[in-house]
Amino acid sequence: MVTDLIIVEVVVETGQVEQVLLTAVLAMWEEIVIVFTEVIRFKKI
Repeated sequence: MVTDLIIVEVVVETGQVEQVLLTAVLAMWEEIVIVFTEVIRFKKI
């Protein structure tokens, strides 16, 4: 948690909030897609 807050503070100061948010969303999206493919495979069996 502490490291996350520090990173957020640095990002806000440098003004790269949008880039970081995009990367976070993309990373989450990849995990969601992986979960969906696993669920679909499981249902097909």
